Amino acid sequence: MVVLLVVSATLSSRDSLQRDVPREYFVVFLFLSLLLPFGFSCLFFASSSLLGPVRFATFALIEPDLLCGESVVVRVRPSAYGVLECAVSASLVITMSTKSASKNAAQATAKSKAPAKPAVNASKQSSTGLWLLGWAIKLPIIAWILHQAYTIRLYAIKNYGLVIHEFDPWFNFRATQYLADNGWQKFFSWFDYMSWYPLGRPVGTTIYPGMQITSVAIFDFLKSLGPEYEMSLNDVCCYVPAWFGVSATAFVGLLTYESMKSSTMAIAAAAIMAIVPAHIMRSVGGGYDNESIAMTAMCATFYFWVKSVSGKRFSWIWGILSGLAYFYMVATWGGYIFVLNMIALHALILAATTSGLKGQTSIYLAYTVFYIVGTSLAIQVRW
Repeated sequence: MVVLLVVSATLSSRDSLQRDVPREYFVVFLFLSLLLPFGFSCLFFASSSLLGPVRFATFALIEPDLLCGESVVVRVRPSAYGVLECAVSASLVITMSTKSASKNAAQATAKSKAPAKPAVNASKQSSTGLWLLGWAIKLPIIAWILHQAYTIRLYAIKNYGLVIHEFDPWFNFRATQYLADNGWQKFFSWFDYMSWYPLGRPVGTTIYPGMQITSVAIFDFLKSLGPEYEMSLNDVCCYVPAWFGVSATAFVGLLTYESMKSSTMAIAAAAIMAIVPAHIMRSVGGGYDNESIAMTAMCATFYFWVKSVSGKRFSWIWGILSGLAYFYMVATWGGYIFVLNMIALHALILAATTSGLKGQTSIYLAYTVFYIVGTSLAIQVRW
């Protein structure tokens, strides 16, 4: 539809008229741009009886919770992803079978005045067994997704070695080396005459030091484990983007699960985050830049924030963790303002659409704790 509108607008422009393009083309394109969406909608609803299996498969991929009690036929296709497809399909079958068994057991209990205890216990055991089997299939899929996310981000290292590339990553590595050699106090008072020539640069007050502090902490931790685990600072800085790229993928999956309450949706979101080019380009091995760590801090902030507004008991603890993750985001990257604005907007919408004293109180408490903890720590960053 968008393409058709653009073409019709182009044909109706003055330049197009000067090229003697008939105005009837504009009418035809405009008519199609308005008619096709309506026609596709009518076709979809009119053919619902003929496209039952297709619609069922679509809903199974989107939300298996809507399909309780339905039967599923899993067909193996000879493709490169056949094994993964069968595993996901099997997990959907097990999820729906578990919920169907629980639903049938509840109905049988309601109809029977004196239910037999052995039958109820057997139903619970069957439901628990199917639940465990479902997670036994899903956990290897999750592990495979995280492994692929890590492998993809090591492409540059495998082909070109442990080398820092691009311009900003080289300065970031130089600042990390200075912090490791001279300590905190000299780092924050460091005036670098080799940067911003000829004026020089006060690095300690013009840098987000979260990435440098993180890399030096990992470097010192590996050194403390012994020679067999020790890595050079250059190697640590090369691997940090890939490590945090995997952790960002995991937090996206957790955020999706907390929002949708569906493990299948969480697995799908993690799989997308593992291969999305916009994230890969900021977390590839050797690309030692602020965004590689900031994406993990951002996703962690959103995840803890969603947990904090759940309204459960002691949910304010998640608000504290959200504030700490936000502080880590502030110390790492200047894009922290997006996180703060998104959480404020989300809190405003929740406050406007939530009814009841309990729901309102949980939102106010979560945002108050997040803002106090996050802001009081964020102002400690000297930027």
